[in-house]
Amino acid sequence: MTVNPYMGRDTLEPYLSKPEKGVIVLCRTSNSGGADFQNLEVGNGKSLYEYVAQRCAEWNDNDNVGLVVGATAPEELESVRELVDLPFLVPGVGAQGGDAEAAVEYGLADGVGLVNSSRGIIFAGEGADDETSYFNAAGAAAKRLKKRLNQYR
Repeated sequence: MTVNPYMGRDTLEPYLSKPEKGVIVLCRTSNSGGADFQNLEVGNGKSLYEYVAQRCAEWNDNDNVGLVVGATAPEELESVRELVDLPFLVPGVGAQGGDAEAAVEYGLADGVGLVNSSRGIIFAGEGADDETSYFNAAGAAAKRLKKRLNQYR
């Protein structure tokens, strides 16, 4: 489940307290508007997204917390990885032009994490004449992405 940390730990506790469930917390999203709040300086030279990452690591008592950290700003992805050793869900590779190499290098903690490319795959078949062509195009896009990511492993 993906959750928003903005309301604090008490609102996330029902998810954090279930060790058998994974909780993915929004940290630094890949959309450009995310910078409106996520990049705000909160003290000690840290941005809000970096503070969120550190707090989530503190909340990881049940080893079930991960972070959404987008691939469109590789330097931010790297800075979050330097702060915490949590699994990442890394959106933004594909249609948003995120950095595939950084997504693999910093997005995976000991090989654990998930690189996501929703639009790059689901819209690959846009304009297809029939259902089979649509699904073939989506499948081909997924295979291309997998090959691209695997070259950085």
